Amino acid sequence: MLSKLLQVSLDGPFVNWKFFELLQNDLKNQHNFQILCIGSCGLHILNNSFKHGEKATNWNLNSILSSLYWLFKYAPVRREDLMKLSSIEKFPLKFCCHRWLENVPCAERAMEIWADICKYISKVDSGALPKVTCKSYCIIAQAAE
Repeated sequence: MLSKLLQVSLDGPFVNWKFFELLQNDLKNQHNFQILCIGSCGLHILNNSFKHGEKATNWNLNSILSSLYWLFKYAPVRREDLMKLSSIEKFPLKFCCHRWLENVPCAERAMEIWADICKYISKVDSGALPKVTCKSYCIIAQAAE
């Protein structure tokens, strides 16, 4: 039965530690292995690990993924211009900066449409499309260089 157990949730700094200790002892005695302890709140630990890892790369993914979404969110003309240049009819998904583990679809979509985003930036910069001066555009234009 213990071989089917995947996770023990520790709901706060002082909850379920005795259970975790007993479980570790049983696993060591019965199966000769132990489970990984990632702290009292695993989800926060893992989300913060991704956040700090992203920050350490200096790739600015947080701003890029967020700006991609907001650049087209309330801008029907920009959306239409992107659709004319696009090989697929998809738009950026919303990025949540404090839920890194749930941003996989957002990151995958960004990679999927990045070539079309670069075409859009190129057309705006050449004057073929209306000029865009918002902060989101500046961030994406810099990332597309």
